Amino acid sequence: MNTAEAECAADAAKKAGKVLTLGMNQRFGTNPQKFRSLAECGAFGEIYHAKAAWTRRSGIPKLGTWFGNRELAGGGCLYDIGVHVLDLCLYVIGNFKPVSVFGTTYTKFGNRGLGAGTWGKSDAAGLPFTVDDFATGLIKFENGATVSLDVTWACHRADGDRVEVDIFGTEAGGSVFGGKLYRRNEAADAHIIVDSPNAPIAFPHCDRFHNFINHLLGDEELCVTLEQALTVQRILDALALSSSSGREVLI
Repeated sequence: MNTAEAECAADAAKKAGKVLTLGMNQRFGTNPQKFRSLAECGAFGEIYHAKAAWTRRSGIPKLGTWFGNRELAGGGCLYDIGVHVLDLCLYVIGNFKPVSVFGTTYTKFGNRGLGAGTWGKSDAAGLPFTVDDFATGLIKFENGATVSLDVTWACHRADGDRVEVDIFGTEAGGSVFGGKLYRRNEAADAHIIVDSPNAPIAFPHCDRFHNFINHLLGDEELCVTLEQALTVQRILDALALSSSSGREVLI
């Protein structure tokens, strides 16, 4: 539920000589893998900013369950879906060196019994809703780059669920889930959009379970390292702390 518990799990795995990873399923899609390759080969130039967003209009897991209770879940939308889109963003841009976080979380719908979605198999137990259903933050990195994060379980908006990672680089930009690369064609004096740009993918099986098993067999590198996972958790904890303190939090 927090960095301290995550570090305990990581230490236990190291002491036992076992392999521990996180099943960050968003990394394994075809487009995320393509855009990771594009970033790695320098197609975007210097990536100075990225936007990560997972916004739901009415998507709070079943109300009255452990999902909405801080003592049992640790956090709300920030820890439930925010972790996935933030992890994906950092993976694609290849930057896991944050230095500071400023952000705010809100609880505006679930505490009023509003914003419930259709997801969630747990039985309602009448537990109070004490977690965030909206979170926003800005993360600064060692090289001067920034990432903005917006996550909602519920809010008033025109459309329903939206998941996106947008990249802003000196040579090109891109929409990861949209599968589009944006760059300027100087010869034509125009900006062009490249749909489904060609780029190699590291994990053709596109599956976190295959990656874990293949790694144990010695056939594949592990996609999600413990240090990357701990970095993401530290950012989420820092954002929650920033919200409660009203101040920037150094990492």
